[in-house]
Amino acid sequence: MDRISKGAGFAHSWDVQIPQNTTGEQCVHHVEVKIRESEFESERDATDTKIPPSLSGHESAESVNSTIPKDGGRINLVVEGKSSIKHFDLAPRPLASPISRLPAETLAEIFEAYVRLQESPCRLALVCVQWRNISLHMPRLWSHLYLHDNRGIHVQNSRRWFVPGTGTIHTIGQKQLCRTPEEVDSAITRAGAMPLDIEVDFNHSYPVSGDLDKMFLKIFGTNDIPSRVECMRITQMHVRSSSLRSIPDPSFLILSKLVWLQPTWYCIPVIGRGLCQSKQLQSLNVGFTLVEILKDAEIWNGLRSLTLQGTGTGNFNSGSAIIDSVIAKCKSLEELKILDGHWPTDQTPIIRLNALRQVALNCEVRDLLKIHAPLLNTMQLVEVWKRSAIVSIEFPALATLKLRTLNPQWLYQSNIPGLSSLYLHLLRNRSLLYRSGFPLPGIFPENGLMAVRELTVEGIDDYHILIPLLKSVPNSQRITILPRFGMFDQFSAAVLQELSTKRGTTLAANAQSIQFGSGSFPVSAPKVSLEPRLRVLVASRQKQMNPLQSLKVHWVEENSATEYV
Repeated sequence: MDRISKGAGFAHSWDVQIPQNTTGEQCVHHVEVKIRESEFESERDATDTKIPPSLSGHESAESVNSTIPKDGGRINLVVEGKSSIKHFDLAPRPLASPISRLPAETLAEIFEAYVRLQESPCRLALVCVQWRNISLHMPRLWSHLYLHDNRGIHVQNSRRWFVPGTGTIHTIGQKQLCRTPEEVDSAITRAGAMPLDIEVDFNHSYPVSGDLDKMFLKIFGTNDIPSRVECMRITQMHVRSSSLRSIPDPSFLILSKLVWLQPTWYCIPVIGRGLCQSKQLQSLNVGFTLVEILKDAEIWNGLRSLTLQGTGTGNFNSGSAIIDSVIAKCKSLEELKILDGHWPTDQTPIIRLNALRQVALNCEVRDLLKIHAPLLNTMQLVEVWKRSAIVSIEFPALATLKLRTLNPQWLYQSNIPGLSSLYLHLLRNRSLLYRSGFPLPGIFPENGLMAVRELTVEGIDDYHILIPLLKSVPNSQRITILPRFGMFDQFSAAVLQELSTKRGTTLAANAQSIQFGSGSFPVSAPKVSLEPRLRVLVASRQKQMNPLQSLKVHWVEENSATEYV
């Protein structure tokens, strides 16, 4: 091979013997190859590229092998006795995909983002050798454990993987599935010294087996593992009480999130004593029984999210004073959900929660006056209705309200200037009507909620209630109607007529999107009888210069949604 000039490339020539032609003569062809020098270096050697026989102009010519760098080149074939020169340009051949050229640090960040999407790290380990080496040496990818007691039966949503050099691994989403003590050991080894995310579900084996006790002791038997647990979710934890006698109180030093939905009475004291030492706990989702044990702990001041629900809240109402004192300590609380039991009560003192932004409660409206939350933005309220005077509440920052009530009259009298999204579920709406069928005065004052831009109505099956309600939110741009009994024919026809006639031009005049029904609340009226009225509504809105951008109906007969705009 001869060097042409510096930076110009390489030149090479040789003779190629080709079988005899039709005249019986042996042909010798002179082949000259010129290849430009690669502009970049490659870690891999050049590959062998075969030149097709058609390059020489003879079908009987044998292929010529030439060593070509990956950025391609031009091959000139000069055949003796011929005046023509055959040219062939070789396109560049990438030796590796672009992602394979990324440094290991960048791939590691991509892998972590992928696992955060609830995907199994085993899928990454099976792509190629490079990815397997990187993923298996990233303990953070394997720091999610799911302890399950269903050893002999397939666990729902679980997958089985075979990773070369490691063996069989079972996963549920991003979590390693552990059903035996040996699998627990392997999972902890892969997790290295990383903080752990553990979920425990011991609720499927009865009587309790010895393996469950061993799995429990491997996690909680010493302080090595509890001190590394960052997030813990306990759906159920049935172990033999004798397993709890010999273990020390676990030290959850870095625990930031705990969900314990169905605590067992003999496990609560052990875990509870360990939680008292937690200094970084920020999210707690438990029952009242555990709160009673933790009432004097120092975990409440830094807590940002508190949820009380599930079994274990049976004596909640009788211990409302404990709840009052605990919540009053939560100076940093941003989210509060009390899904079982009524709180606040008439015995609750005024509690200041200056950081509170989201709340879900079951209580009387008048008891909301006990909560001072100037930054409250989102509220979900199931009203405990009692015959009492209508009160006015004040939440200046409230923007989203999901309300389940018998009588929403208090809402129109309250000071909620920023309310932009309202989900209203009316119970027994017949109680809001006279016997003559007309609504009680003052229930839905016209233009009463001027700031509402998004309205969802559930449970209304009477025309005389829905129309005044729509008139009370004149600036609503998105309206969803979820009727209680599937939107029967007479009701839906009356509503569509009111929305489309000239007499109804001021009704929902600013609406850009209207939806009837949903997947859970489909429209049961016959499609053939309502479709003409829907088309009339679309045409009427266009004629009135306030066209709809979306008109959607979920039909029960088709189990799907139809768009009419």
